[in-house]
Amino acid sequence: MEHDMTKEVAGAVKEALAPFQEELKAVSGTVEEVQKELDGLESRGDVKPNDEKVKELEKRLDEANENIRLIHTDKAGLGKPGAEKKDAFEGFMFADKEALIKGLKDGKGINQRTVDSGAFATGGQLNPEQQQAFIDFASQEQAMLGFAEWRPMASDKADIDVIGVDGRKMRKATEGTAPTGGAGVSTSKRTLSVVETILPEDITLTFLEDNIERLNAETHIASLIMNSFGNDLNDLGVNGKEDLAATITDTTPADGFDDTTGLSQNDHDFLRTNDGWFEIVDAAITGATGGHDVDLAGVTDPIEVLAAICKALPSKFRTLNDLGIIVPVNFAEAYANAIAARETAEGDRALQNGFTGLRYFGRNLIAESKLVGLNADKIMFTPGNNLVYGTRRNTTLDAEVNFRKRLVEYTLTSRTDYEFKTLDAVVRGKSLDASLR
Repeated sequence: MEHDMTKEVAGAVKEALAPFQEELKAVSGTVEEVQKELDGLESRGDVKPNDEKVKELEKRLDEANENIRLIHTDKAGLGKPGAEKKDAFEGFMFADKEALIKGLKDGKGINQRTVDSGAFATGGQLNPEQQQAFIDFASQEQAMLGFAEWRPMASDKADIDVIGVDGRKMRKATEGTAPTGGAGVSTSKRTLSVVETILPEDITLTFLEDNIERLNAETHIASLIMNSFGNDLNDLGVNGKEDLAATITDTTPADGFDDTTGLSQNDHDFLRTNDGWFEIVDAAITGATGGHDVDLAGVTDPIEVLAAICKALPSKFRTLNDLGIIVPVNFAEAYANAIAARETAEGDRALQNGFTGLRYFGRNLIAESKLVGLNADKIMFTPGNNLVYGTRRNTTLDAEVNFRKRLVEYTLTSRTDYEFKTLDAVVRGKSLDASLR
């Protein structure tokens, strides 16, 4: 009887999900079809990114992607009226919120004796819901981090799946004979290996006075800490380079910056924490173990730059849905200006929205403000789900009250790492002309 009930429930679930799956399949097919048409127009060579046909197809692409988002939203039951957003950090940062409110109000000014340190929670390890909120806050303001795929990890190492593009492995079956190896792409498993990091952040009692009575106050305060962490996490993902010198050489002249890298000691200390995505692909290209290289020296037209970058990506990856071109902010501005100079609807959109929605034949341009210093002359083209960053589930946020300084000292610890699923799906552009960066 129990078995029959289980089958009945499973059947009901399958029936309920069927419309979503069919709708999602249809819309995903539209995305792939439109992107193939855009690829065809690009390959012709006589079509510009803001031609009417391209704009029409990009509009269809926008609509299809929005439909995919709405399908997932409906399936999850999200966004429906009447649902009050819960404070993910309720009780995690304040042990007695009411006592803290009273103490802060009674002790305004330099006298904080009415504030009981016991009203503050000491923090600790984030639970799964808080960990998800942590990643949401950390990535929401960050260009490359928001584009990449997050991988929660239960241990310090985790293998990551490669992008499934192998082909031509099927063979005619012959009885008694094993098939020969397929002619698919040969890829090795890549591994995330986390590095422990620590971030100190101070929240003043004055700030708490101004914010503690607001709805979801604890999540609001936590979000400020998470956004600070996300800024550094994104910076490290873009510029991290473990083999930088531990101590800078500053002799000619002695100006506080390394003679070779042009970076400060603080920069070296930070960037040596972990290798970021650009360093990983740089090393792979140098060692001829993966990635595709495009020399952009002397190319001053941003449209020509993007054409060269996109052409270098193997065709098997070029119809994937989430392709993005990560570029320096100045390059994005140059491309926006190039489009805006033409009196078209696309030009108007670039003038009105800035970098938001910038595309090159359907591929999103991602303006990354952290592409500076050693990586200021670089561009990357890859699917978003090819960029992976992992964090251990044992992220902690600890608090200590310092009345002498009138602040709460928070310490965030985590373990993180960066990787690619498939280096063959990465194009790196180097030596970007100075006029475009």
